[in-house]
Amino acid sequence: MLQPVLLPGLVFGPYAETFPLPSNVSQLGTNSFPWALINGSAPPMAPPYIVDVRDIAKAHILALGLGPVVRPESVEKKRFLVNAGIYTWKQAAEHLKAVRPELNIQDLDKFADMPGPISTLDTSRARDVLKFGEYIDPKTTVLDVADALVEVSKTW
Repeated sequence: MLQPVLLPGLVFGPYAETFPLPSNVSQLGTNSFPWALINGSAPPMAPPYIVDVRDIAKAHILALGLGPVVRPESVEKKRFLVNAGIYTWKQAAEHLKAVRPELNIQDLDKFADMPGPISTLDTSRARDVLKFGEYIDPKTTVLDVADALVEVSKTW
């Protein structure tokens, strides 16, 4: 069987409890984007497609036929866009400023808008074929990763 291909948006989120935590900033991977956000700088400009790492894990399980009602032949040679939605760094900063004022996020004007219109991603194949269901809300992802980063940074 040829395996399906998962094509996620920008992936970040909290760390799995069963894996080693990053021991410094250079090991954060894509979590370095929200790390920059909570440490006073603007993350690199990237398309504002966001998906939680927990949703990517879920999509892999479903695509491998380990979840309910997905037959292996229905995913062969297929590509699945996996994305929770469009969520800009400015929106993330505004949300964190409101719900985690102790992070002291300042100067929301430094978050530039994308230079053109933002296209939408059609995730209907993941919904229909993989029976994906609901994605974790981007606000929850941003809050969970910010909390995880604050906690993990205490171990450095």
